[in-house]
Amino acid sequence: DADRAAAVLSSGLPGVVGPVTDRITVAPGAEVPLAAALGGLAEAVVVTGVAEATAVLARLRDTDAGRAGLLVTGGPPPLPREGWPALPEGLSWALDLVEAPAELHPALARALDRVAVVPTLDAARALVATHPRVRAVTADGDLVGADSATGGATNAPSGLEVRARVDEAERELAAASERAADLAERVAAARESAGARSADVDA
Repeated sequence: DADRAAAVLSSGLPGVVGPVTDRITVAPGAEVPLAAALGGLAEAVVVTGVAEATAVLARLRDTDAGRAGLLVTGGPPPLPREGWPALPEGLSWALDLVEAPAELHPALARALDRVAVVPTLDAARALVATHPRVRAVTADGDLVGADSATGGATNAPSGLEVRARVDEAERELAAASERAADLAERVAAARESAGARSADVDA
């Protein structure tokens, strides 16, 4: 929840780094499945250790500020990918679609352990039937495993989707500003040329 994350960020407590969405980069188009696969971690706030996390939780409880998700850095190293099956062509591991600072790798690796991104529920069903230890998340954000599944319709965009839209808007603004600067230079050059020609005519 954005309000609870804001309460954590404004707490002034040591070790609070910032929102997960500001610290990771997701491959374009993978925001919905990655948000579903990460669950609460997609909207979490990064903190630098277990002691810092418990201090934040205590503050939330003491101030009756509700509950918030925290991604804790400094944990044990990422799990190796031993035993992960080869995916059918066109499918990707969720972990390969996200970039993050090294300190976030352990938590992300555990959250996305054996999670594959697939296009449809049919593809998810087929993959999990073939590889029961794999979880499959669809392009629409349905997460399917051998012992649990979550999903359905949602209208609210995830924090990852919002971050992607903001980044795209910033890129478009930068490109538009560059075009505007180029056009301003052309207009100035055209005016200078027009002034010179006008002087020639007067002469």
